[in-house]
Amino acid sequence: MHNTVGQLYKQLGDPTNAIRHLKTAVDLKPDFTDPMFNLGTAYLNQGDLLSAETWFSRVLRVTPDDAGAQGFLTYIRQRSPASR
Repeated sequence: MHNTVGQLYKQLGDPTNAIRHLKTAVDLKPDFTDPMFNLGTAYLNQGDLLSAETWFSRVLRVTPDDAGAQGFLTYIRQRSPASR
């Protein structure tokens, strides 16, 4: 439920509430990668590449073959000298 609510807030342009709900979803179910991925995109949309990288990396710790997370990490690392 928190993942869905977080996605709705993200679509409504309210990243603060989106991130709050998505983090709650991860806290409640630590191996559920959907909210982790959604946190990555929420932070990426805000321009916070470091936080986005952290969440996409967490997705890959649970599901190493997640092509979406791998793609976003590649994108981030190409644009962020701090993560190289």
